[in-house]
Amino acid sequence: MSLVVTVYVPSGIVMAADSRMTVTRTEEREEDGTEFVYPLGRHTTIGRAPDNDIVLGSATVSGYHAEIRYENGQYVLHDKNSRNGTYVNGRRIVGPNLIKPGWRITIGDVDLTVGS
Repeated sequence: MSLVVTVYVPSGIVMAADSRMTVTRTEEREEDGTEFVYPLGRHTTIGRAPDNDIVLGSATVSGYHAEIRYENGQYVLHDKNSRNGTYVNGRRIVGPNLIKPGWRITIGDVDLTVGS
């Protein structure tokens, strides 16, 4: 099973152009932002630092905030001891957390939606 994450970036938050992953789709939303769609690999890092796979330019996102790993046929989200925590469907994770299509990941003030 391959998954993607959709990152909704409200206007006022910068989505860094130097993310290492290829955006499979970008959609401008009429309201106030843009959606970027990224395919997930075996190991996907997320954070503010420019060497992450997905770079989020928000001050509420740690340099190396979280990572998603493909483990035993499933995608698992890991918080990397971030300052503001990582949330799945509104609940802060405290250890590895399985993710599935339709679930929402919140990193700082940026929401990501898991899709297939």
